[in-house]
Amino acid sequence: MAPAWLSAALPAAICLLRFHGPGASGPRLGLEEEKEKEKEKEKEKEKEKEKEKEKEKEKEKEKEKEKEKEKEKEKEKEEEKEKEKEGGDVVDLSEAEPALPRSMWAFLESGELSAARSF
Repeated sequence: MAPAWLSAALPAAICLLRFHGPGASGPRLGLEEEKEKEKEKEKEKEKEKEKEKEKEKEKEKEKEKEKEKEKEKEKEKEEEKEKEKEGGDVVDLSEAEPALPRSMWAFLESGELSAARSF
């Protein structure tokens, strides 16, 4: 019969050992397995942190793109304002064709004359 201390220590010793199935290198201590589980958990946490960092980077990139778009829109608005100040797309036809009337009165009178001529 085994001594009393052995029977008391045997269940604790059995709990520490974990036997693997066929093809395994041998038994490992349960404490080592817990450390490995902790390492796996830490690796998973690190992966999650990396994923979060990647998401944050993507969000930052999106924000930068939005800022760039806003800047482009502002530039376009400023360019439109400058065009309006400079006259924009308005063309002075009287400079291009001297035969055209130079004032509104002359324009209207020429229209009445041409209308009278057409009748």
